[in-house]
Amino acid sequence: MPDVRASYDWHDERGFTLIELAASTFVMLLVLAGALTAYSNALALNGSAQQTSDSSHNLRTGANLFVRDLMQAGRKIPTGGIPVPNGTGATALHRPGPPGTAYTFDNVGQTTITSIVTGYQLGPTINSSPTDIVTFLMIDPLIGDTKVCDAALTQPTNAASLQSDGSFMTVSGTTSTTGFNWLTGDPTNGVAPVKAGDLIWFNTGATAIRTVTSTDTTSIYFAANDWFGFNQSTAPQGTLLSLRSGSPARFPWGSQRLAC
Repeated sequence: MPDVRASYDWHDERGFTLIELAASTFVMLLVLAGALTAYSNALALNGSAQQTSDSSHNLRTGANLFVRDLMQAGRKIPTGGIPVPNGTGATALHRPGPPGTAYTFDNVGQTTITSIVTGYQLGPTINSSPTDIVTFLMIDPLIGDTKVCDAALTQPTNAASLQSDGSFMTVSGTTSTTGFNWLTGDPTNGVAPVKAGDLIWFNTGATAIRTVTSTDTTSIYFAANDWFGFNQSTAPQGTLLSLRSGSPARFPWGSQRLAC
């Protein structure tokens, strides 16, 4: 009989060794680390580029606003400036500044506020560097002027009446030279009404500033202890009361709105 032998096909069924697995994992982690590092650097570069672009845009915007205000500064303001409360008994005048800061005008050595008031290194410290402050003063050209007469006198048509103590003035009719009432403004043409925080420049030959503290449907009020400090009554010079003349003392004509 023939000799029959079984035939077997042997296969190597062994997997990766632990060393091979560890080596491949290590290589994969190195590749991933390099890729993540490159991605992180790309994000950082993009963020820096975006911040640089934003900073440049903000600087351009700030410069444009600064130039615009500088061009408007001094409109109708007298060359020597506008008198402010000063002398014995006068208190400090607050100067506009960033929220949370407190700055004052020099109303001891200076008796007027000029159209441009500089302040070298008087601003807030940013990145360990002191900043400057520049204050601009100008007349609001949109709302127009209005005539004011002492409340004790006969009121001309379309004129405002000012109380003898300077505490408020009553506005009725079309009091503005541009054709509307100061208390209603002209919203259609973008002219805001007089409101708290506005400054009124009383120009009657002699001049003074008053801060609007509140309004109602008929009157504009100038209460004491206003934020700027312009509504002082005890200072001997530069106050609204110092504009009165005659016996009994009365206010003469004239008033204009300021923007600061």
